[in-house]
Amino acid sequence: MTFTKLSRTAFAAALIAAATLGGCSNPNPNGVTDTGTITGRLVDANSQAAIAQAQLRVGTIVQNVSPNDKGGFTLNNVPIGQQTVYITAIGYTLPPEDQGGISVIVQSGQNSDLGVIQLTPNVP
Repeated sequence: MTFTKLSRTAFAAALIAAATLGGCSNPNPNGVTDTGTITGRLVDANSQAAIAQAQLRVGTIVQNVSPNDKGGFTLNNVPIGQQTVYITAIGYTLPPEDQGGISVIVQSGQNSDLGVIQLTPNVP
């Protein structure tokens, strides 16, 4: 088959038209179409004081947080569905039941509250 200049132009125009009409487009190449929010509070198990710094991980989302004065934090744009939140804070250990992560179901446009998470200070 021999392509002429006109047929190449027509082919290119057809590709552009197909992409414009949505035939080849993917508005979100990662496949994530909906998100929700996860909130909670991080406190010292002994004093109930807010934890100043922590790192939270949900899937590929890693966020360093500086909770507010009551220990409150918010993770935005979390993919919907069953998620596991992993928390680390220097000088603290999670309760045994949370060391494998905290499971939560995230719903589209909704807030999933983990409640108060008490971290135990590491004693040297």
